[in-house]
Amino acid sequence: MILVDVQEGAEQKVGYSYTDPGNANFILALVSRLAASTPLYSVQSFMEHPEADTSTYVWGKILVITRYKQQKLLLEEKLSKLSSAEIPRGIVSVRTIDDSPSHQAEVVICDLARSNGPGFRRDLKRLAVMTTRAQGMTILVGQEAMFAVKNSAISELYDYLKSRDSIVKVSGWKVVCSHCLIPGHDQTTCQNKVVCSFCQGDHAGRHCMEAQPFNQATFANVPEVDDIFRPIFSSGKVEKGQTVKKVKHQRVQAKKESAANYHAKEARKLTQSFYSYDKPADANKSQDGSIPQIPLASICLGVMK
Repeated sequence: MILVDVQEGAEQKVGYSYTDPGNANFILALVSRLAASTPLYSVQSFMEHPEADTSTYVWGKILVITRYKQQKLLLEEKLSKLSSAEIPRGIVSVRTIDDSPSHQAEVVICDLARSNGPGFRRDLKRLAVMTTRAQGMTILVGQEAMFAVKNSAISELYDYLKSRDSIVKVSGWKVVCSHCLIPGHDQTTCQNKVVCSFCQGDHAGRHCMEAQPFNQATFANVPEVDDIFRPIFSSGKVEKGQTVKKVKHQRVQAKKESAANYHAKEARKLTQSFYSYDKPADANKSQDGSIPQIPLASICLGVMK
């Protein structure tokens, strides 16, 4: 079990219910990445044939649970945008807590939509239902601050996750670019070039009219639908006053500095090796009387650099 702290998540009241667009945006990306990069096969298949080739297993399920009906509707609307090329149809479902006691799935995503107010934090029964639906893994999505409430049903769970270093912080999910599908900026400031895997066009594979549905009955990770890698646990936030171009430039400079520092370090090692070799033979001798050898790898590396 892990907790994903969506730092820019914020509740919005809709009638008598609540929504959290930041959580919904993150969950949409999470579901897509699970299908593409996770061994999401059926637990029953594994239990029945633990030593079999995983390609013979059937697909597992993803269940998204939330407390609020309006958030459920928002999640369903977001998840409906997933292309049939991104994820097999029928493996993802969305339910409210009260509608989920009789349902289980290999992966359960618990959407804690309300960041302010007590919500269900003191409701032990609902918390128990939400966190016991998974056959494989539970992923809590919310704001860390709402967990740190003393004398509540959720405080012990929070302490447990914190003690196991199972809290991940992400940011930038309040806005997601409709062009490249990366968080932290919108389409008007996007400078990313996307190459669709189906038609080679400049758009995300999710939006391609020529995309072929992924209909494989047995388990296999879904191929990437475009050339953009989207690591969802990396924050996509662009700080105020920065542009995407500036952020990219800073990353390039950081790589150059890292390479330069590595070169300087190896050069120092090389100098020390030659210095040791150039000393009188007696000075070079170790305690057992042998003469240490020059690190050949360091010399070659110094020459190549």
